[in-house]
Amino acid sequence: MNAHAGRATCDVVIPAHNAAPYIAAAIQSVLDQRLPASRIVVVNDRSTDHTAVVAATFGDRVTILEGEGQGPGAARNLGVRHSRSDLIAFLDADDVCHADRLARQVDALAEHTDAVMTFCDAEYIDASGRPTGSMFTCPEYQRETFLGQLFERNRILTASVAMVRRAAFAAVGGFDERFSHAEDYDLWLRLAGVGPIEHVDASLVLYRLHASNLSGNRNALRACEREILRKHPAADIRAALLDVHGTAARADLALSHVLFRMERYEEGEAVLRRVCPDESDRALRHFLLGTFAVARGDVDAAAAEYGRSLACDAMFAPCHNNLGVIAAAQGRRRLSREHFLAAAGLRPGYADPRRNVDALEHGRTSDLRYTHAPLRAVLRPD
Repeated sequence: MNAHAGRATCDVVIPAHNAAPYIAAAIQSVLDQRLPASRIVVVNDRSTDHTAVVAATFGDRVTILEGEGQGPGAARNLGVRHSRSDLIAFLDADDVCHADRLARQVDALAEHTDAVMTFCDAEYIDASGRPTGSMFTCPEYQRETFLGQLFERNRILTASVAMVRRAAFAAVGGFDERFSHAEDYDLWLRLAGVGPIEHVDASLVLYRLHASNLSGNRNALRACEREILRKHPAADIRAALLDVHGTAARADLALSHVLFRMERYEEGEAVLRRVCPDESDRALRHFLLGTFAVARGDVDAAAAEYGRSLACDAMFAPCHNNLGVIAAAQGRRRLSREHFLAAAGLRPGYADPRRNVDALEHGRTSDLRYTHAPLRAVLRPD
């Protein structure tokens, strides 16, 4: 008797661009699934290395398509068009699945028939495949208000952890091929707008850190996120944030930062200045006011707000980091270093102050980074 009888089938789409060193491990991890994939579709997106040759060694177990070099969103759309199952899982060519990934996610969607997609947690590995000891999880996940949580920030690490229903994917139009970065974030927002997104609370994917994905263009990412958020009216965003936070004050604190990410600075600061937060939120309000002051070039006002934030909460690490950037610009290197070390000490794994210490010690003051958002519950390597 077939142990998988009665279970839904799932196809896996793997976009690949110059992934020759990694794609064999990605494909093999799908072939090793406890619940076999119905079809594996690799989209070779104008690779200039031997990606297609490596993929072809798997023979007829893999369908290989040639993409147009228009990026991962277009490649995934092409792969979906050539898939057949009602459920589609994505996997980037440099990542690896645990053996029970497809089974766990298929079962989650079978149990939650209203869900339009599911995502799981991930473990970080280095370029050679060794675990780094770090995980990306979503401990703050709230199923009924996840759209608002997504407006606050992308809480889904990568498309490699996602499985979608074909009907929902088609209904929202798939990946928006205009975006070179954050195209997955755009899709998650649109899917969350039409139905629940389910979280499988388990690490089922190994996310590979290597030179290409670590050196991503931060400015391009932020520019794409800005345009993605601008697709959504501020009133809709606030309504979703109110669902998350329950009070107008907390919703407006969150909205002000979303408006900051949209570069609607005057509007965002105006919202923030109207907020009368509870005592527990005062540190966040002062931090955000400091961030808006940085955006308009008033570093003295920013420093004052960051100081007020630390007076409310001495553990607010991003304020130390940002005060370090300001001190460095004023030529106060010792004070700058003290702030960076304080930030790093308060939140192990916080990348900005570590990078800033290195930049300061090597005289690269133009590389110093402000932190513009409150830190995640779980920090991702950067």
